[in-house]
Amino acid sequence: MFVVHRCGVDSYHGKDFYIAKQQGFESWSFLYTVTPQRLYWDGKMSDVPAGTCILYPVDYPRFLNCAGGADFFVNSWVHFSVTNYSVMMDMLEKNKIPIAKPFRQLESSPFYTTLQMIVDEQCFVRSNYVEMVSALMQAMFIQLGRNIVSYDQPQDSNELRQKKVFEELRKNIYNAPEKKWTNEAMAASVHFGVNQFIFYYKRFFDVTPKQDLIDARIVKAKTLLAYSAAIKDVAINCGFENEYYFTRVFKQKTGLTPTEYSKAPLSHP
Repeated sequence: MFVVHRCGVDSYHGKDFYIAKQQGFESWSFLYTVTPQRLYWDGKMSDVPAGTCILYPVDYPRFLNCAGGADFFVNSWVHFSVTNYSVMMDMLEKNKIPIAKPFRQLESSPFYTTLQMIVDEQCFVRSNYVEMVSALMQAMFIQLGRNIVSYDQPQDSNELRQKKVFEELRKNIYNAPEKKWTNEAMAASVHFGVNQFIFYYKRFFDVTPKQDLIDARIVKAKTLLAYSAAIKDVAINCGFENEYYFTRVFKQKTGLTPTEYSKAPLSHP
């Protein structure tokens, strides 16, 4: 039913990156914002927070770029076609997934893991990967439906203020992941105790501060490797202790060594 054309997880885009397609694409697109960004929906451009999902149909206008004042944004996405339009629409209706309107997910939603598996299958092209990708896409939409939260659902005002402070910290981490970020320093920057800080960070972003720091460094490393930078220089510029530790962590996160990644077609979108 699903045919995936292109996809990516934790894709980094600088402030000069901009998509403007008045006639849209010839494929469907599912997009998840890892950081705030600006999207087109309801007839206008709007800044949306991290954790926003949106499903665009074929030929729907596609515009996106950095959120106001941001220097970059990170998102995950998949462009795909469907072999049976009516079945697709029935599935969306059954799972109450809106079209071209933002929605959110419960913190416990496993859809992101499934999206990572889809990207992995597309990258390595294993046996029966077409059938596997289609099955994973169907599973992801079921997960999205099970864990959907209205975009307009109000949140506690105090929690919203706290989350805004945490989002600013996260922006700083992704802007400069090479710094020596520690839980103690990060907690102090938002005026929290360490244990309380870790709890809220995990609650807001569904990842621990330590793991998110590693993810931020890997995101930067992917960008540098796309320009064929030396492995040792990439390791240093991304905050890793040495190139051997960097290589081990990079392969754990991507399935490829830095050298393999720099030579792969997917590293040069």
